[in-house]
Amino acid sequence: AYDGIFVGEVWLPDTERFARYLRPDELHTAFNFSFLSCPWDAGRLRTSIDETLAEHAPVGAPATWVLCNHDVTRTVTRYGRADSGFDFATKAFGTPTDLALGARRARAGALLSLALPGAVYLYQGEELGLPEAEIPRDRIQDPMHFRSGGTDPGRDGCRVPLPWTADAPYAGFGGEPWLPQPSGWSAYAADLQAADPGSMLSLYRAALTIRPEFGDGTLA
Repeated sequence: AYDGIFVGEVWLPDTERFARYLRPDELHTAFNFSFLSCPWDAGRLRTSIDETLAEHAPVGAPATWVLCNHDVTRTVTRYGRADSGFDFATKAFGTPTDLALGARRARAGALLSLALPGAVYLYQGEELGLPEAEIPRDRIQDPMHFRSGGTDPGRDGCRVPLPWTADAPYAGFGGEPWLPQPSGWSAYAADLQAADPGSMLSLYRAALTIRPEFGDGTLA
């Protein structure tokens, strides 16, 4: 068993302010939105990593690395767009997306985050390489969509139930889900990926297996 930890969702614009919330007797750790919000740009990612490590060390908190969550466009989709940030304009309906490019970058992003010191948080479906689902307008549930007057697609696209079993109804989810699974969703099913050594799931499993072997050492 592990000791309990207190994890904060502290969305602040800079790591210095973010780190003020972290102490051994306060928030033990928190989601790193600086890293999550980076576009696919080596310089921006390097800056976020350096600043994160520098600000966490003095307060005795482990650095954290997050690529996805329930509020943000999935990396396979986000990294396949000309603007790979996640401002409103980058997630508008009909934004051109190169999913093959996004998937390659998402694989690299996964290996980057899993090679860094500290804690890594994975969002469900990230390990399957799920893209952002396009939800028909009449099936959108997110209040953000309605508050925007229908211009913002909201966050439902990253909340569609996972595909577990390719040949089962609703890809093995169970009963009819409250958000529709896109056609072709079963191609991402966990059972198919588990049998494919080149799949996103196999990549995550391999990386998570070797990660503890490096401990707190350095990679050269």
